[in-house]
Amino acid sequence: MTLTRGQGLCFIIGGAHMGRKGLLIGETAKLLGITQKAIRHYHKIGLLPEPNRSEGGYRLYEGLHLNRLRRIRILQSLGLSLARIDVVLGEPHAPSSMEAVLQSVVVGLNEEIETLTERRSRVQKILNDKTYQCLDALPEPEWAEKLLNQSAEEAAHIHPQSLEQILEMDRKLYGAMDAYHWPGETRARLEESLVQMQQIPNFQKTLAPVLARFAQLAELPECSVEVEAVVDDLFPIISKVTIGGQTAPSPFGNTLASLVQEDLSPAQKRAICLIQERAAKTGS
Repeated sequence: MTLTRGQGLCFIIGGAHMGRKGLLIGETAKLLGITQKAIRHYHKIGLLPEPNRSEGGYRLYEGLHLNRLRRIRILQSLGLSLARIDVVLGEPHAPSSMEAVLQSVVVGLNEEIETLTERRSRVQKILNDKTYQCLDALPEPEWAEKLLNQSAEEAAHIHPQSLEQILEMDRKLYGAMDAYHWPGETRARLEESLVQMQQIPNFQKTLAPVLARFAQLAELPECSVEVEAVVDDLFPIISKVTIGGQTAPSPFGNTLASLVQEDLSPAQKRAICLIQERAAKTGS
């Protein structure tokens, strides 16, 4: 196309008397690369003023509306919500307001970049470690590392396979505490129980060998007599720990327990049921 100076003015003057004034909604949508539904929505929320209508009742969009729609598209592409766009376009002669809005967009984009960078690192780690088939595994929070190391040291004499099963249950507990938005009361009770376990003399050393037997239940049938034998030795130890003085079962506590014991064997699950039954009878 060959451009000539003054062509714009000539077009305005000459085009002002040609045919109908304005475009139909379908023509407008196609021109801007948006949907008719979007334009109607802008009208509905007051973001786009109603245009004049033809004798047949059709909306006729002119330059004013096209410019408004183009600005809406630009601001949306920058990440602004329609509500904020309404505020910005409502103050066309306030550049400071626009500057403040765009500055906040930059802040938001920087935060989003950080989030995406972290997410990319996590995905890459999963690929590198080839753990993409275990995406349902709960994350191990950083704050739990010290507790897990302490547990491993105090139970160092246990068979490595049994020790790993014990630590895996701990990882699931700590991971579940971090992976979900538990109510403050639930989290406080769980944290209190962890503190209690640390304060009871030789608690971990006493608990570790019995937990090793609990781990070995994974290889035994559900009806094994060892199940009740483990319960007989395990219950007196863990009954020393109360979870925030709780006497009634909590739906959140029960759900957390189900997350931790999801992969346990039938024999291990039966042992837990027996312990829970004893706790209910004794009021522990």
